Amino acid sequence: MIKTTIVLTLILSFLGCESTKSTNLPEIKASRNEAVVVAQVDLQVGELENNTGCGSSSCMAYLKISEVKELGQSYQNDLKVGDKILTYFSFGTNGADSTTHTGLMYDLPKLKTGTRISAVIEPTGEVKGEMVYTVSLYTKL
Repeated sequence: MIKTTIVLTLILSFLGCESTKSTNLPEIKASRNEAVVVAQVDLQVGELENNTGCGSSSCMAYLKISEVKELGQSYQNDLKVGDKILTYFSFGTNGADSTTHTGLMYDLPKLKTGTRISAVIEPTGEVKGEMVYTVSLYTKL
């Protein structure tokens, strides 16, 4: 996961800040156990958020999948259009940049319920029996 985040950071640093304002995710391939999806954000996670030990007050959200763009070669989980998945945002959903997260080389916009995003996700565990996916990179659409 850390290697993936570093590689994605390096790729985005070469693309420059303009790519974060684009309406399309930069050409990034899903690696190993990752997937690239287009989804709508639902920040209403209720008590789940309180039990996950989030570093940010809003780092959990549901994503409703509208497109599965790519699956990594070792991706094991079955994703379908219409699935609603619980996600943990590595850098939170309140927006992030190098001033909020040391070493972050790209800007992540603040998310609201209803926002459409393209995101790199990876299955990482369970909370109360529900599969949780980590979002390491996203862009608004």
